[in-house]
Amino acid sequence: MTRTRKNCQYGFTLIELMIVIAIIGILASVAVPSYGKYVQKVKFSEVIQTVAEVKHAVDLCYMTTNNLTICDDATTGNGSTSDAGVSGASTTALTKSELSNLDVVYINPSSVTIVGVGSTDVNSREYHLNGIPQFGSLVWTLDEGSSNCDEVGLC
Repeated sequence: MTRTRKNCQYGFTLIELMIVIAIIGILASVAVPSYGKYVQKVKFSEVIQTVAEVKHAVDLCYMTTNNLTICDDATTGNGSTSDAGVSGASTTALTKSELSNLDVVYINPSSVTIVGVGSTDVNSREYHLNGIPQFGSLVWTLDEGSSNCDEVGLC
């Protein structure tokens, strides 16, 4: 009785390994830039959230006083401090890690602009919101002319 020997192949051939490595490389070349963009969006969302906190303080001040100029530095016209806390909100906001600058800029008594500037991690992108008084409250819109976060899809 003679034994027949089968040629069994164990493992992978070099070509199969090269194909797998090529597929992984293609997937990585697509995933890494997408991940970087996702990280920037998450970091910039902190800027948007902080601006929302200050926006809320300005809203409350305007609804209470019906005068944007009073909300400018969180003091009322007679020199006493108001309950708006707009200045206090912007000071606390600067302790956030992804925010390098936050300004509440009052252009005139009929409109207000809040500017949030991201840190260098988000390429110092700016987020500008304009508030215009209508019917006793402020209507907020993104200032697309001044904001440069929209062009890269961060806001």
